[in-house]
Amino acid sequence: MVEKSSVVFPLVSIIIRSMDRSTLADALDSVASQTYPSIEVILVNAKGADHREVGEQCGYFPIRMVGSGEQLDRSRAANVGLDEATGEYLIFLDDDDLFYPEHIAVLVNALQNQNHCRCAYAGVRVEHYKEGVLRTTDLLNQPFHWPKLWGRNYIPIHAVLFERSLLNDGCRFDETLAVYEDWDFWVQMTQHTDFVHIDCVTACYRNYGHSGFGLETDKIFIRKAKGIYFNKWKSIWSGEQMSELIEFRETLLEQVQSQLHAQQAECSEYRQKLTEYQQAVTKHRQTITEHEQAITQYKQTIAAYQQEIAEYQRAIAEHKQEIAEHQRAVAGNQQVITEHQREIGKYAQIIHALYNSNSWKLTAPYRQVGLQARRISHVLALSSRFIKEHGGGWQGGKRLILKTGQRLLKEGPKGVRNGLRRYASYRPPREISKFIGASITRPELAPHTMAVDIVICVHNALEDVKKCLESVLRHTSPPYELILVDDGSGTETRDYLEHFAKNNHARLIRNESARGYTLAANQGIRASRSPYVMLLNSDTIVSAEWLDRMIACAESDPTIGIVGPLSNTASWQSIPDIEHNGDWSNNPLPAGMTVEKMAQQVAIYSGQLYPLIPFLNGFCLLIKRDLIDEIGELDEQNFAQGYGEENDYCFRTRQAGWSLAIADDVYIYHAQSKSYSSERRRLLCEHAGQVLARKYGQPSIDEGVYFCRYNRVLEGIRARAKRLFERHALIEKAQTQWKGKRIVFILPTREAGGGANVVISEAQALIKMGVDVWLLNFSNSQVDFENSYPELDIPVIYAPNEALIPKLCADFDAVIATFNTSVAWIMSLSATIHSKPILGYYIQDFEPYFYKQETIEHKNALASYTLIPDLVCVTKTYWNHLKVLENTGAHCTVLGPSIDIDLFRPRLRKDPSWPERPLRIAAMIRPSSPRRSPHLTMEILKIMEQKYRERIEIFLFGEESNTAGFLALPQDFAWNNLGKQTPERVALLLNEVDIFVDFSDYQAMGLTAMEAMACGVAVILPENGGASSFASHEKNALLVDTKNPNACHHALDRLISDNELRIQLQRQALSDITHYFPEAPAFKLLEALFRLH
Repeated sequence: MVEKSSVVFPLVSIIIRSMDRSTLADALDSVASQTYPSIEVILVNAKGADHREVGEQCGYFPIRMVGSGEQLDRSRAANVGLDEATGEYLIFLDDDDLFYPEHIAVLVNALQNQNHCRCAYAGVRVEHYKEGVLRTTDLLNQPFHWPKLWGRNYIPIHAVLFERSLLNDGCRFDETLAVYEDWDFWVQMTQHTDFVHIDCVTACYRNYGHSGFGLETDKIFIRKAKGIYFNKWKSIWSGEQMSELIEFRETLLEQVQSQLHAQQAECSEYRQKLTEYQQAVTKHRQTITEHEQAITQYKQTIAAYQQEIAEYQRAIAEHKQEIAEHQRAVAGNQQVITEHQREIGKYAQIIHALYNSNSWKLTAPYRQVGLQARRISHVLALSSRFIKEHGGGWQGGKRLILKTGQRLLKEGPKGVRNGLRRYASYRPPREISKFIGASITRPELAPHTMAVDIVICVHNALEDVKKCLESVLRHTSPPYELILVDDGSGTETRDYLEHFAKNNHARLIRNESARGYTLAANQGIRASRSPYVMLLNSDTIVSAEWLDRMIACAESDPTIGIVGPLSNTASWQSIPDIEHNGDWSNNPLPAGMTVEKMAQQVAIYSGQLYPLIPFLNGFCLLIKRDLIDEIGELDEQNFAQGYGEENDYCFRTRQAGWSLAIADDVYIYHAQSKSYSSERRRLLCEHAGQVLARKYGQPSIDEGVYFCRYNRVLEGIRARAKRLFERHALIEKAQTQWKGKRIVFILPTREAGGGANVVISEAQALIKMGVDVWLLNFSNSQVDFENSYPELDIPVIYAPNEALIPKLCADFDAVIATFNTSVAWIMSLSATIHSKPILGYYIQDFEPYFYKQETIEHKNALASYTLIPDLVCVTKTYWNHLKVLENTGAHCTVLGPSIDIDLFRPRLRKDPSWPERPLRIAAMIRPSSPRRSPHLTMEILKIMEQKYRERIEIFLFGEESNTAGFLALPQDFAWNNLGKQTPERVALLLNEVDIFVDFSDYQAMGLTAMEAMACGVAVILPENGGASSFASHEKNALLVDTKNPNACHHALDRLISDNELRIQLQRQALSDITHYFPEAPAFKLLEALFRLH
């Protein structure tokens, strides 16, 4: 069992003044979706005695309802909430407004990074409703300026997070104010602190008319309310403050006046230009008159030219006489031509006699047969090829006859001939690459058997040295030997090392004066004889299995010469961040997260990708003896004191044909060197940079740095490391509440698909949370299902028929349907008298859309949402929730999008990346699902292939090439079809492509696109549906109107041609999509099932 985490975040109290409106559920859902983990909810009953109960949990946050049972006005309700709140930070949320998921986290982060401000606020989207319909929207997102705030309230109440300490300064809501109580509250706070403004929109203010002002502005009421506010504060503000406030308003007035003057000047300028244009028109009219006069003159000139023409005609008559003489000469030549024609006639007679001879007539049929035979042979070859490519045998022949008949009826024999010519010139599909044949199963870890010499160089910093050596002894399995190099340490460190070496059989090398790290490390290397040498800094802390895992990485590829681990601070090997405020990040561990626990989490979620990298940080290097024998030791001449020696060694390693790798399943804590002062460290770094640039050239260094910073595999590792703490916290929290619960998912499917993949991924997360999870499928689907999920680690019940499902599921705590027909199968369980299970419906699409309206299937799908009383409905996106709500009235808990970010991630590619190979485009083709637009998808891909030819490669998957549905699609372009694939093989495919397109009519979520984004692929998605829950147009994806083929064509053309946009989307998608790990919706599912039961 995993130890319970004690990660601490400052508690935030969210105070909700509730009138028990219908919008309260939305407000609470927005609180439950907060990414910040430490929240309490104080719900103030302002309605009175008949307020509904709300339970004890809001998501996985505690909620308390407070109040006297009497109706409270706005100010009184706010003060009751302030008195009941216990958080270090406080914030209000009215029961008709919303927080976006990052709202609290953004505000807490802002306050913790600002020492001088005790209030923080972010931008708010304002939605104005009339009769329940959204009419207009705008934004409130202005920078903070206290004179502006004193004169006008522009900060909504739920935009501001403030410190509890302000209550001790006397800040309270004025209960004499009917409105503007929040404005008054902010002004009180400005007497004690400034506000920090975060320039992003993280909340929504929905104006239904509940704020005290109503929907329509009452100017008289507002004037009176402002008068009460200013009457209060005019007696409080000092004369200097009043003066500054007046000066601020006057400055605003001057700015408006200045803008007005500028506009007036602009109008005068336009008037002047108009006058100039009028003058120009007059001038043009004068020009026209002049042109007309010129035309008259031209006519006169023409008359003169006509006289000249008459003279030329007389000259022509004379030339005609000369031509007659030449014609007589030609007649003489004609006699010669006549003689030649007589000779031609003789040859024509000979040929005519040949054509009329009996021998020529006898051989004519043979010549015709030969010509027709060649034509028939060509047609048969094309027919054979067509039949083979379209299923072979009778299926391909039937397809050929159908196509030929259609062409003959539509275009006649000429159309058939033209079709044959086009098919003959058709470029067949390229051979499918073998990259999806690899396995991504993690190998079992075995203890290392090869000897390792662990060289630790020490120069004082005794406390760090003790921690390092203690961790090595505790977490390192033999065979290994410790070689300690004491590089001139002081007496205390020297004595400790002597005692340690004596008691732990370590070899100790002592330098009486410090020689520098590089020389000390070389002393240790020279003393080593083992197949591996480990250079380990004395300010590190290692963890369990560290050496076994690093050697496994080194042994995975004979060309790997050096291996390094991940760390909190090790330049490019740092996780989760490599930089902070322009310097290398230290990545401190959260409170309660030990080095051992962090290392355990890294190992659990690692993909064991072993990414290759140009540079490794020298704090921990596992080096093969063969490499040392080939290139020698560290460069003492240029880097005697350390810093830069490891980069130089990395350059030399790669020049010798070896590679460097990161053991991405190893985490070693690095305290950073205390052997050098900051200034000394800076000087050594500058010197090292200059030497490296001289030896290898700055371009080589820059190229390596760019790779380390932007390599897609490394970025994927860093992005997933950022989610480790959240995932771990959710698992531990779920274990404390629901460990031992039993859940079964009704999953009637034969093949791998998006819906099944989601259920399986979240079921695996539930198992980590201590839940006993099963799947239920049908016996006749067992073979196909197990072939589709060969590595499935979840137990499966195979039912002979649907009638036995209730009996097989009776002992579970919860039974969850996953398709509309499966709801009816579990319906009888709701009638169980004793210990009946909770019944749920995991909704991943609006399934009535699967069928034609008015059909029995459509009616049954629509009825499934309300078929069982108290059915717990959950879904992935707000779009799906709204569809169900609008069409059936059923309420769904929104779990949020999710994918298996551990399976779908950037990996080392089997083929080169673009631009060393053509740009690769992938698409899922599902002919059996017309809403997935298979015909449109193939048409768009065809246009792109014909435009870009060898510059792109197209990969299809989801349907076999020889099925009737696939054969009916456009195919006369180059494509590679991988057919139906397991999730693991889809992950390998998406790892090798650059663009994924989904031109479906809509997507309830868009799982395959999410999987592509997680692999660092640029995607195109339909704007209709729920894809916007994770995809942001032109930020991490392109969203298009898929009912417009031109828009689809333009989007794909843009991604192919605009390299900068494509790479930007790929990098942002890779980072953003890791927010949607499966543990979050799995936790929310447990809440939905068991919170109210």
